[in-house]
Amino acid sequence: MKSFTAGKNEDGARLSRFVENVTSGMPKSLLYKAFRNKRIKVNGKKGAPDTRLCPGDLVELYINDEFFSAAPPTARPLPHKKRPPLRMVYEDENIAAIQGIGPVLAKAFADYFKEETHVKVLEKLLKEVTLPEKTEAEAGDQIFAGMTFVITGSVHHFANRREVKELIESKGGKVTGKVTKNTNFLINNDVNSTSSKNKDANNLGVKIISEDEFVQMLS
Repeated sequence: MKSFTAGKNEDGARLSRFVENVTSGMPKSLLYKAFRNKRIKVNGKKGAPDTRLCPGDLVELYINDEFFSAAPPTARPLPHKKRPPLRMVYEDENIAAIQGIGPVLAKAFADYFKEETHVKVLEKLLKEVTLPEKTEAEAGDQIFAGMTFVITGSVHHFANRREVKELIESKGGKVTGKVTKNTNFLINNDVNSTSSKNKDANNLGVKIISEDEFVQMLS
């Protein structure tokens, strides 16, 4: 068991993010399994992924030692890397080519960042963001490569559907908003729902899986 004390920098932070910060190489599937099995506690009580921390909270992790580095057990923010000055370039055809971004939104985006004050705000925010380097293991962990998912309904193991989408994409998969013949899986905790997406999936022979089944796929 490892214990950590949340500091001022963790005020309001999600417990799941805190655990990811103090562990190393722990798959998300095992992380959420630890939450379900009450192996992550805050002040002696069962913690949930969306629990918000306060300075002084005691976080206890009943997790295998292999997921902890040799560094002292303190939750310190990662050092920021120097970034080149932010430069906004407006290219209609390039921005519009991004999936989900059309010409209208692309123009609004470009117009917004024509204002120098907006660029300065973004630069300030970027100083607070640390992007972890992708390891060779992560780069090769593309278990969803070539697969297309659709997500509908509420989720329980994740903060929201966007977090599920980001996880799928990080493992090589694709997430769309409509069930088609090219869809491999529809994620819906209500597999027997009579929603339009479930009907489309049944008509097209697309497999409907629950969130629990999706988490099992990550193992």
